[in-house]
Formats: sequence, C-alpha cells, structure tokens
Amino acid sequence: MEIRDLQLDDIAPFCQAIGQVAAEQRYILTTQTPPEDKMADWVKSYIDKPHVHFIAEHKEQLIGWCDIIPLPRQNQSHMANLGMGIVAGYRGQGLGQQLISRALARADAIAIQRIQLEVFSDNVAAIRLYQKHGFQQEGVKRKACFMRQRYLDIIAMARFKDGPPISRPISSPVSSQASG
Repeated sequence: MEIRDLQLDDIAPFCQAIGQVAAEQRYILTTQTPPEDKMADWVKSYIDKPHVHFIAEHKEQLIGWCDIIPLPRQNQSHMANLGMGIVAGYRGQGLGQQLISRALARADAIAIQRIQLEVFSDNVAAIRLYQKHGFQQEGVKRKACFMRQRYLDIIAMARFKDGPPISRPISSPVSSQASG
C-alpha cells in the first residue's frame, strides 16, 4: 500500500472512490459520484498552493483519501476543512490512522491553526479516530441529514494546532437589571 499526494492524473480514480463510499450513504454527505470535470476544477484551484490531499493506493486502486482544504476567505485562511474516506474492504486496518497522521503533520507544517470537520453521530469509529488526533466536539446539528430512511445528527469537531482556545463564559446581551 502506498500513501502519496493526489495528482491531477488521479481525478478519475478519486471520483470513483468517492462514488463508492457515497453509494453506501453511511460515511459522507455526498450521495453520488462527483463529475470528473468539477472535481478537476476543484483540485486545480488548490494543487499549486500549499495544500494537504493524500490518497492511498493498493494494487493501483485508489482506496482512501484525506484532504485538509483551507477556507477561501482571507479572514478565515487560518482554518481548513478535513474530509476523508476509505473504500469498503479496507476499513478497520489502520489506513484512516495513517492517512490522518500524514495529513495533520502536513497541515501543521503549513501553519493551519484550526481544522474542522463534520461526522455522522453514528460513525463511532471515525469519531474515535478524530478524538485520538486531538479533535474535540464543538456541537451537534440535530436531524441535519436525511439518509437511509432516517434523520441523522451531525457532530461538528475541531482541532487546534496549539491546543483548544480557553473557553470564556458568554455574557448575555440582555441587561440583568430589573425594570421597575
């Protein structure tokens, strides 16, 4: 098995891998194979910049990926979204661990301060993997997706390069003085 950077020549097999995982309607929000031309445009938009996009191959078949893509707004350029997937038959073998370790090391090297992701609440293996790598739950989006004939909650998680920020109590904008 080889883990390496995504190249433009990988667009077709990358789309196929996404399509395989998407068809399961269990691990990612996407439910169908993305069009290759749109995927190529997306990859071309960041491939020449510092980026994080690793793929895993086994016997010349793309079997997994992990990308950490910075947000486009200038005032959020310190933030990035993490996405990953493993093709059925290759899960539970440590591939996710290898991919995310490589991706986070690269993200830290290019000064991404906050990495965020969303994961289905019933994807316990992924949640544990993310927690193992320093991600903390920030919130839950209740009934955020309808797949497999049921509503699913989505957990928002984030990891900070220098550890989580110090939490401060939120002050209420409503005056606590009683009107008389």
